[in-house]
Amino acid sequence: MFIYNFTDMTFIDISDDEKESGTNDLDPRFSPNEANVIFVNTSNDGISQKNIMTTNLSGNIQKQLLFADATMPDWE
Repeated sequence: MFIYNFTDMTFIDISDDEKESGTNDLDPRFSPNEANVIFVNTSNDGISQKNIMTTNLSGNIQKQLLFADATMPDWE
């Protein structure tokens, strides 16, 4: 996952460097206060369990599992 800054044309990679191989971080959304990102983490096989996780915008805080085997909630 990347956050792109249109002002200076730079980006920040907020995907965890310790992300398990063979998984994808999908459908990222900003929290209402724009301090965190909520996203789906799942295997790249397309049929495995989907976990809802969160991380901060710089990606330096380890991902936290919110819901196991779930679909993306409407974070309002």
